[in-house]
Amino acid sequence: MNGYSGRPGFGVMPPVGTNASLGSAEVTAIVNHERSTWGNNAKRVTEEEIKKIMDFVKLQAPK
Repeated sequence: MNGYSGRPGFGVMPPVGTNASLGSAEVTAIVNHERSTWGNNAKRVTEEEIKKIMDFVKLQAPK
């Protein structure tokens, strides 16, 4: 959500979640897509779970 500085040899990851103003429904859809495609078979997450994480991440964001 907030991006990060790249490790040596890797690029920087921009804060896509905050730049794109994605809501909890969109983030939930993205996470569940990644967890269920490309051979992944992980448990689905709920929008409530994602909302809690997003709220926590917002508190950790650099100001």
